[in-house]
Amino acid sequence: MESQSVLDNFDNLRKPPKFHHACCKLIKHLDRSQQNKGKAEVLSQEMKYALKRLIRGMGSADQGTVVGFSACLAALLKSHSDIINISTIHEYVESELELKSSLLRGEEGIVTFGRVLVYGCIIRSDIMNQLNKEEKSFILDQLLLFCYKRSYVSGPVYYYIENFLKIVNFDKKYVKIVLSHVLNNKFHMNIDMLHLLLTLQNVNLPSLMATTQSKAFAIASSLPNIYELDTVTEFVNILTVRLYLVVHYNTSVAGHGA
Repeated sequence: MESQSVLDNFDNLRKPPKFHHACCKLIKHLDRSQQNKGKAEVLSQEMKYALKRLIRGMGSADQGTVVGFSACLAALLKSHSDIINISTIHEYVESELELKSSLLRGEEGIVTFGRVLVYGCIIRSDIMNQLNKEEKSFILDQLLLFCYKRSYVSGPVYYYIENFLKIVNFDKKYVKIVLSHVLNNKFHMNIDMLHLLLTLQNVNLPSLMATTQSKAFAIASSLPNIYELDTVTEFVNILTVRLYLVVHYNTSVAGHGA
């Protein structure tokens, strides 16, 4: 049973003038509850409750709740990165932000966006450098999964992916994962994607794609094979042409139809 004072903190997280103070009070309370637990590697019941409730709040339709809860979740992850692991967060995401088949389209969109925000909080919390390679890859895989399954969240997802890559100093291991998804045509090509690719301009493509399992293919029949390109700058140029041709074609078809 949670104390009323703790519950009050959650209520105040929804109120912009109060959420900073409420966040500090909540984290201090959780610090004490964790210390009383005795075992540092085991989360206290109040810590588990707080994590679940904050994650559940990411799926709220109320903007104030999302802003306050996401700020507090990022702060909590940063202050307790030694005891809160990625597998626990993912477990709570699956239970508290469940994508049920009974959800209406609008509800599904809100829950999906909430899932994106949770993994965004992990990146915002500045704990990326404390994670191992498997955990980092897991976070990137989750973001990429959202990206090509739910095109309407592509904007914030690309933003978080860009920040992820900056934190890992554009480690080729992770850049390769992103580019392999692009080459497999899993993404909805748009301006957000082009912006993301522009951040990778100085990465050498052949060395990254040499071991890829995907088959080489041409972006379009009249365009060069993607594996013949030297840098992502050329890659972006080719994709820009492709995007232009698609838009031009659709506009022409619409014009003839009218």
